[in-house]
Amino acid sequence: ELTLITGRQTSKCRVLSDTELVSAANGRLLTPSELTIGTRLIGLGADYRWRVNTVVGRHENPPSPVVRVTTRGGSQFTVTTDHRLRTVNGYKEAGELVPGDRLASLRSGGEFTGTSSVPDARVILTAYMLGDGYMGNRTMSFTSACPEIQEEFRRCAQPLQPTPIRQHQKKNNKAIALALTRQSQLLKWFDEDGLVGHKSRTKFIPAWVFDLDRRQTELFVTRLWATDGCVLSTPTGHPNITYVSISRRLCRDLRALMTKLGYATTVKPHKATLYGADHGTSYVLRVINRDSQDRFLGEMVVPGKPSPECRVTKQNNNRDTMPLEVRDWIHEVLDGVKRRKGSTLHATGLRLTAKYAMT
Repeated sequence: ELTLITGRQTSKCRVLSDTELVSAANGRLLTPSELTIGTRLIGLGADYRWRVNTVVGRHENPPSPVVRVTTRGGSQFTVTTDHRLRTVNGYKEAGELVPGDRLASLRSGGEFTGTSSVPDARVILTAYMLGDGYMGNRTMSFTSACPEIQEEFRRCAQPLQPTPIRQHQKKNNKAIALALTRQSQLLKWFDEDGLVGHKSRTKFIPAWVFDLDRRQTELFVTRLWATDGCVLSTPTGHPNITYVSISRRLCRDLRALMTKLGYATTVKPHKATLYGADHGTSYVLRVINRDSQDRFLGEMVVPGKPSPECRVTKQNNNRDTMPLEVRDWIHEVLDGVKRRKGSTLHATGLRLTAKYAMT
């Protein structure tokens, strides 16, 4: 177990395991082994807005009982039973939580440091290769069925190697595979990032991506979304904006970038199948609530996936609702109204209880 002490006497008690991640100030997910005195982390202020705190102390604690908390939004973390978590009605120890409790969670947060000085070509190629590329020790290739994406990949990758990029048609489909040589600068970049040899299930977003400015962060996200992302309208006319990967870490990294950009998202596990065969678990990152969806459709230009016409403009949200504890606050207001004016909520046209979960 690890206790992190940050400014203003705030502590984080987490299991000492590299599967338990903490958000750095730039949004990057850090393992406990990467946390040192001086590390800047994202935290939640008393006003429910994100703040940056600095680690000022670190020490290991003796073994203690722990619980694993999983939220509806897809977050999962393990903490000691006496670790305090923010709920609607104040702080509550993790061991006292029950299914249905509402926890405070960052909807947006993270700094765009702009300290990564990389060309746009590296940003674009890294995103494309993470989604639809093969990064072996000796060969690299990228596959796409979209002419617009193929052309952009060629334009960025060709100057990085001395010989022409080879291509061949994939069997039984419209996709084209673009093969790169070992002399390509792209292979050297991926070696620096620790991505060479990683297959789809273990891919991750390199650390330098989290230090891009906002423009290049959006550039990276749109190119990654162009591979395994979906930008569609449902049969009922609502937006359907998702990204799917069998790499849990890749989806968690992408969600961190989306949080920096101010988009509300969830990540959920899903059974992956291919041609009727079970391929384990995939992870679905979904942009939720109409404000985030409209911003994505209006601001994020994804190659090969134009924004659809969504004929339904009214929000019908069953994922982003008001806590039921709001009813208790209504009772408190009602009691005050009765004492002062002798009136009722019904007389003013208001309901005492919510007919549906409020959004």
